[in-house]
Amino acid sequence: MTSDRITKVETAVVSMCDNTLATSYGPSVKVRDHVFVRIWSSTGEFGLGEASPLPHFTGEMAMHIHQVIDQILGPSLIGLNPLDLQMIDTVLAERLPGHSTAKSALVTAAYDLAGKLLGMPVWRLLGGKWRSEVELAAGVGISSVETTLAEVEGLVAQGIGTIKLKIGKDYRRDIAAIYAVREKFPHLNIRADANQGYTPKLAMKVLKELEAADLQYVEQPVAADDLQGLRRVASVTSIPIAVDEALYSLNDAINLAVYGAADVFVIKLIKTGGIRRARAIMDLAACRQIPCVLVSPYEGYVGMAADVHVAATGCNCQWAAELGLGVPVEGEPCTGLSFDGGVVQVPDRPGLGVELVTDIFAGSSG
Repeated sequence: MTSDRITKVETAVVSMCDNTLATSYGPSVKVRDHVFVRIWSSTGEFGLGEASPLPHFTGEMAMHIHQVIDQILGPSLIGLNPLDLQMIDTVLAERLPGHSTAKSALVTAAYDLAGKLLGMPVWRLLGGKWRSEVELAAGVGISSVETTLAEVEGLVAQGIGTIKLKIGKDYRRDIAAIYAVREKFPHLNIRADANQGYTPKLAMKVLKELEAADLQYVEQPVAADDLQGLRRVASVTSIPIAVDEALYSLNDAINLAVYGAADVFVIKLIKTGGIRRARAIMDLAACRQIPCVLVSPYEGYVGMAADVHVAATGCNCQWAAELGLGVPVEGEPCTGLSFDGGVVQVPDRPGLGVELVTDIFAGSSG
């Protein structure tokens, strides 16, 4: 096994029915292209990864990810030992700047492969798990108060105990929707996400109005690059402030923590460049007693499984993760995760614990 080598990297673009949320960035999208990755070892074993693009976060589109992996990032891994996960991560980082979604897919596939070769689940490769199941949260897009209430009611009926309401376009509607949900569901965990939709002045006004709403947190109320604005907002409210668009790297996490601009870190593997770098951010946050929340609601089972393993290994990941509800969407090529109401079981099978059931790589030139 010590002489094992990566011999091949394949990619496949798959259209999947995601039905994204309407946010301050724009309306809902029903179909999105995902990029799946398969890394082969010289033993004949393979690992799977998935890239679920969010262009307004990383600037990457599916076909671009596909090309970058096929032509640049994938070939850089050929000949490496699949168990040298730190080296794989470093090679990807040095080969090309940016492209964090593409790198995340490759890192996920490397961890899946390493786990299979060692007969261990990914969570054990990360140091062990704190929990055997991960609670799921669900999001509701920007719409009328009546529609919002109906969607929340449907999610609660499915066993979901934490809801994230998208806000940031019309602050009056935002306040009305949050209080309407709170009134109808007094015991529900509610978080809100403005996606940078407010100015600091307006954010302070809105959060003052929401003090009695008992929110778990408000996410990215102001522009990602406005750390001073984030700190000002955080200083005048008792509602915890979470950061998403402001947090891509360990350096970002250090600055946010030192500056006192965030109470909660939102972790997306597509932003950090993969599992290893996400865990570095989480470890720093744990030292500063900052909770972390894994978020990636538009991924298939491969990407979702990676998030589940990471969430299970974080001592500071006790809040519900936003990873979808586990209902297979049209175009989903994998299976293997087990859902029960509002939780997903952490797989104990080697690697990610998911299986490829559709040969999406047929004809791959990787």
